[in-house]
Amino acid sequence: MQSHLEEQHLKNKVPYCTNMSTAQACLEAIKSLKTKKLEVTSLQDI
Repeated sequence: MQSHLEEQHLKNKVPYCTNMSTAQACLEAIKSLKTKKLEVTSLQDI
């Protein structure tokens, strides 16, 4: 069962981060989407 907070994040399409390293990665991803062209790399290519 999801908490009320989790439900609201999903409903409003707001990123939900549970720790600081995840929050930092989320922030970098949002910044990147606003400033750069989206690029996709397969896991096999990493």
